Amino acid sequence: MSWELSDWLPRDVELTVSGVHNENGAIFCEGSVKVSFDGSPWDSPIAPLSLGGTALALGGLAWTARGKGAA
Repeated sequence: MSWELSDWLPRDVELTVSGVHNENGAIFCEGSVKVSFDGSPWDSPIAPLSLGGTALALGGLAWTARGKGAA
């Protein structure tokens, strides 16, 4: 079985997908499956963006935490 999935999905990460089917207010069946996508974490375009966002946040934190000189 195969699907066309977005390139934005993280690669080499295991995700748990679960579902429940209710009938007349009672659980009829339920289940879960673990899914992972082949490739490296750097195959997704979101990986460099998140790394860049983290670097900017850390830079902003360092800039805010710097000591103010005596005026």
